[in-house]
Amino acid sequence: MAFTVGDYHDLIQLLSAHPEWREELRRTLLADDFLALPAIMRELAGAQKCTEARLEQLILAQEKTEEALRLITNRQNKVLGDILEDKYTRRAYSIFWP
Repeated sequence: MAFTVGDYHDLIQLLSAHPEWREELRRTLLADDFLALPAIMRELAGAQKCTEARLEQLILAQEKTEEALRLITNRQNKVLGDILEDKYTRRAYSIFWP
């Protein structure tokens, strides 16, 4: 016996009248991998949130590192400037006098 369009419409009406049958029909028609997709998507969404939080932490750490490097560079430049100033102060006569 073939499944007809009328049978299809009857099935739709039965599923509307008995929503508890839908899950059983889903399990019968769909592969387990397909049925697992909602759980997989929830897991991926959770992992994405963790990744975004970790990325935010890394961005903040990078900003702190860059600021620390700027401070180190500024201090290094000041020390080098002080050394150069001291050198010219101690050797001013030999550097500037012909």
